[in-house]
Amino acid sequence: MEINNHEAFSTCILLGVYHREREQYQVADEMEELESLAEACGYRVEAKKIQKRQRPHASFYVGRGKLEEIAMEASEKKIETIICNDPLSTLQVQHIEQKTELAVQDRFHLILNIFSKRAFSLEGKLQVKLAELQFQLPRLRGKGIDMSRQRGGIGTRGPGEMKLEQDRRHIQQEMNRIREKLKHIQIQKNTRRKKRVKSKKPLVALVGYTNAGKSSLMNAFIDISLNQQEEKKVFYKNQLFSSLDVHFRRIILPDKFEFLLLDTVGFIKKLPHELVEAFQSTLNEISYADLIINVVDGSSPHREMHEETTRQTLSRLECQHIPILQVMNKRDLVSDKPIHRPDHSSVQWISTRSKEDILLLAEKVKSITGKHAEESFFKIPYERFDLVELAYKAGQVREIEYQENWILIKGLFQKDPQKLMKWRVSNH
Repeated sequence: MEINNHEAFSTCILLGVYHREREQYQVADEMEELESLAEACGYRVEAKKIQKRQRPHASFYVGRGKLEEIAMEASEKKIETIICNDPLSTLQVQHIEQKTELAVQDRFHLILNIFSKRAFSLEGKLQVKLAELQFQLPRLRGKGIDMSRQRGGIGTRGPGEMKLEQDRRHIQQEMNRIREKLKHIQIQKNTRRKKRVKSKKPLVALVGYTNAGKSSLMNAFIDISLNQQEEKKVFYKNQLFSSLDVHFRRIILPDKFEFLLLDTVGFIKKLPHELVEAFQSTLNEISYADLIINVVDGSSPHREMHEETTRQTLSRLECQHIPILQVMNKRDLVSDKPIHRPDHSSVQWISTRSKEDILLLAEKVKSITGKHAEESFFKIPYERFDLVELAYKAGQVREIEYQENWILIKGLFQKDPQKLMKWRVSNH
């Protein structure tokens, strides 16, 4: 199935299935999310339908009678598209379209459609294409069988089967080409990562549910940074997946403490595994962080579900060893204006619109990422000017003063390099 672009305000109806009572609320949450995804994709949701079944119908997803009801309602309300909460097979799409005469999408293609519009980097575009091909490959079988039944005979290879093999081979070849391109991009990223590691600056990764406010938080950090640059701010919008590309920014706090800030793609419940796999290299940047800031929309009624989704994603990425600071964003939208949550000392409430909140959060980041660093002073003789460059590479130089006989260096260092130890002084 190809990605279809739809005009804004195309009308749709959402379908979901659950088979146990305890799953009813979970599917209801997923349908709320599906509605947000549909709106982000330019749809106007006219109705949501959830049916209890042992399993999704093999041909119609919901029951035949339910589908007939939906077709009648769609006709009355002039609904154009059906969007299902689960992945559909090629045959399911064909049967639902034939039964209702409506366009049909599933959750995977809805998300992929959004990703295709929002991925601007070469890596992002390649990952989206790879995810689409991975989704298509196992679903070719239905089309091939249909064609074979039309003209094939017993003991023969029908035209559908031959076409199926050609399509499968073409997709495999295209996937291999994309993986090779992504491999080269990964080599370049590894080179840049090594440079970042050598810089000795802590890496702080912003993670969280999509539309929780990660990009606006990055921009708020840029605003308080001594090297603030308007052009370094990242694009964001109040919608799901407003940004899909990874961004690194160097933040210098007012006291000259420095760290690198990483903004990543937002998480989502029930993210198709093809997309998790395709974006694995992008999300893997998180595993190199010294601190993870989990940004949660504190004003959302679904925030507990958002927190659980993020925990599950981080667990898949094997990031359990990295300290996590939970930040409840949008404090200004919460009626009681909370400062913190008493039962979670690692939780901090903020509003990205409040400079005071961001400065307090910055202090928290500094206390966690800089706790192993020591403030050190060095008096370097002018004949050893080469050690000044070494100091910049070994730690965070916060002050440098050229005195009559010495170069006085003050900074934060995880561990003093041997070549500098000789010139260390207790204080300046």
